[in-house]
Amino acid sequence: MIDLVRHLAGVIEAEHPVVHCWACLARRLGTEEGKIRDAAQQLIIAERQRFILARRSCAGCEKTDDLLVLVRGT
Repeated sequence: MIDLVRHLAGVIEAEHPVVHCWACLARRLGTEEGKIRDAAQQLIIAERQRFILARRSCAGCEKTDDLLVLVRGT
């Protein structure tokens, strides 16, 4: 799970300011949506200075939801 957390953080940082929903992130990272949500929760808890949930629209499917973003991108 630690590798997924690091990989997710890398994707969010590399794509900034573009954001993706949980389903699109799961497809990109080749895993289940639930695992992406778990990894995101760990990032928010461990690195709350860098990652938050914010209301955004997904760049992939255009679904609006609370998505994982960099704090500097809010």
